[in-house]
Amino acid sequence: MPPDIRKSYECLPAFSARFWTWLTGKPGIHQHAIFVPGPLMFAAAALVTFFIGIGLSGYAVASWSGWSPLLVGLGWACVVNASRRLVSTVNHQCIHGRFSGSRKTDRLVSNAIALLTLTDTPGQYRHEHFSLHHRDDVFTSSRDPAAAFLGAIGIVPGTPVRTLWRRLLVALVSPRFHMRFLLGRLRSQMTMNERGWRLGFLLFMGGLIIAASQSPGAAVIICVAYLVPITILYQNSVLLEFVSEHAWFIPAPITTRSGIIHATHSWGRFCGRATPERQVFATPGGYYLAWLAWGLEHLCYHLPVRLLILPGDLPQHDFHHRNPATPEWTNATYARASDAACVKPGWPPYSEFWGLHCAIGHVFAQLAQLKTSASESEGAGIEQGASRDGQKRRAFVNDRR
Repeated sequence: MPPDIRKSYECLPAFSARFWTWLTGKPGIHQHAIFVPGPLMFAAAALVTFFIGIGLSGYAVASWSGWSPLLVGLGWACVVNASRRLVSTVNHQCIHGRFSGSRKTDRLVSNAIALLTLTDTPGQYRHEHFSLHHRDDVFTSSRDPAAAFLGAIGIVPGTPVRTLWRRLLVALVSPRFHMRFLLGRLRSQMTMNERGWRLGFLLFMGGLIIAASQSPGAAVIICVAYLVPITILYQNSVLLEFVSEHAWFIPAPITTRSGIIHATHSWGRFCGRATPERQVFATPGGYYLAWLAWGLEHLCYHLPVRLLILPGDLPQHDFHHRNPATPEWTNATYARASDAACVKPGWPPYSEFWGLHCAIGHVFAQLAQLKTSASESEGAGIEQGASRDGQKRRAFVNDRR
């Protein structure tokens, strides 16, 4: 049995336990939630964070000073974090009908989020999420539209691990990738046939254009405070989270039990690393340096990942795939731990990776071991084909988690 990394954090001061639970995404042993926000509070907090971020960046640009770069960075972080929570958690639960209990309200909230963040329209999201992604015979296979998202940047079976890493890193800074991703999102907005949607989209975009045309300064503020974080930064966050999420293209286990593939092909993604152990180091100096490295790693790597790539319930996304209709999504950290302690009979135990790079590395190692078949290559959405295939093209639009 692998060591319990979260348990190693118990050597830290007790008053910090809740912080480490939030940061890592996994609670300590016998730790329970002391407060569970309701869906409305969860959504409101994300929305407030979104507008605070825009306000910070806008203020920093409008009154430029030595502190402005820092304020712009903080504003961007707030907008990206809030956008991911709004889309990946709130909108996701609206699609599942688990936000308000009212289908009409959930659809209204979902519409508003999609418009504000310029992401996939609810109708399209719902179709691809339920009709394809959540189906046992489609999930993570070449028929899953999500696979096209990865295939379009060359994340396909049979590729060496180093090449997969290189392609991922290139995509993060590729103008072509970001432009196609953004155009796909806008195309989804403009082709939506729901009553009133297209009018709302045109009014929203018209308002942005009118505001930006008031002065060069206004255009710069809108671009820096709003457009940059919800396009390039948001899209990079989606890609890094998305590629680490499931065992893409791996064949399903042989079983007649429904839903098992959602357990075997999903895992927890926790932000952290085991604390240093004194007995491992020959000298006290080495031990103290290890703690310094551990602290810097959490501050400079795991904390940004938790805020910008795995916010909300994304570290526990495997819990959602095992329990897609759960009402405990606002308490996913503790709900997953409870479910993991009492796994359903016949289901595999939960698995987990500590450090986003470890989850991505696992996905890439599995892909490298697979041989590329004609069906996988065709279904993976290689870029030339993806540009012509509507379903694969829509994969650029979706941030389904």
